[in-house]
Amino acid sequence: MPTNSLRRAVVRWRPLLVLAGASAAAGATVAAHGASRAGATATTNPIQDAKKAISANFARVPLSFEPNRGQVGKGVDFISRGPGYTLYLAPDRSAMTLLKAGSPKDKRSQRTQGAAVGMRLLGSNPNAKGSTLGAQPGRSNYFLGKDTSKWAKDVPHFDRVKYEAVYPGIDLVYYGTQRQLEYDFVVKPGADESKIRFMVAGPAQPRLDKNGDLVMPIAGGGEVRQQRPIAYQVIDGKQVPVAAQYRLKGRNVEFALGRFDKTRELVIDPVLTYSTYI
Repeated sequence: MPTNSLRRAVVRWRPLLVLAGASAAAGATVAAHGASRAGATATTNPIQDAKKAISANFARVPLSFEPNRGQVGKGVDFISRGPGYTLYLAPDRSAMTLLKAGSPKDKRSQRTQGAAVGMRLLGSNPNAKGSTLGAQPGRSNYFLGKDTSKWAKDVPHFDRVKYEAVYPGIDLVYYGTQRQLEYDFVVKPGADESKIRFMVAGPAQPRLDKNGDLVMPIAGGGEVRQQRPIAYQVIDGKQVPVAAQYRLKGRNVEFALGRFDKTRELVIDPVLTYSTYI
């Protein structure tokens, strides 16, 4: 579970609400081409097609990470925000709050059902140094409260966050898109990958499904999934897969790996998918 400082950050932070609106012109003509022998015609809904295209494009937008300059509580190094989620990062843990949309018929219920999922590294370095990679365009400003000295201005955005030496010889890199969070454990040659262990926080114990995905229950009866891990090494310029799966012990999770070359760098790449919840 997150430390008290991280928990306070999750509870006390008041996110800024950004509303994005889009309009579509009505009256588009539906054309039928290649009618069948029976006289059937093919029809499309241009508005629905446009919405699907927008959603697909948005899903490919990379996550944006900000350094914490006072816009959230102490104990948090970096945050990432988007429609329906906020991610908080610290050297040995991460926490994500999710907002589930309510029924579209009741505007009062929309974006009111919240839940959280967290991960804490076990036996790791709590003082691992964090840094940002890949500057993005745009800046954020937080004018919170009347005390101007506590305002966070001109906060930059980045593609990735890297924590060095979370375990001896093992770095942790966070990145992803608007629909999923990825985090790579980068195991340097000679490092002991078996030291990587983490605990999942939530209302109930996680489980493994038939595909080897890690299923994590969250408050309100929902769940998020961490896909079966991918592991690989780059040898002679080619990505060589390494067999990988989760090993679950109560709330604690480890990686079970196949044979690999310990004289080369190894990458273990889990993917947390949360789009089915929000």
